[in-house]
Amino acid sequence: MIKSDLVAMFTYFYEGILDLKRLNFVMLSLIPKVDEARSMKNFRPISLINYSFNIFAKVLTLRLGKIINRLISP
Repeated sequence: MIKSDLVAMFTYFYEGILDLKRLNFVMLSLIPKVDEARSMKNFRPISLINYSFNIFAKVLTLRLGKIINRLISP
């Protein structure tokens, strides 16, 4: 089930109909480091990224890594 969703996502990207804005979001949560935290430095931010976008970005990074030297001149 997950495999078919990921394959569909890449297919939609290839066809130009994937809306990346809907995938590229992060849920940010602040976890207190101490009891009764009142200052921002007493919180630890935890970001939860959309995992399908994370996979998508990783695949594109790996594929671009193979040809990046031909795309960018020194």
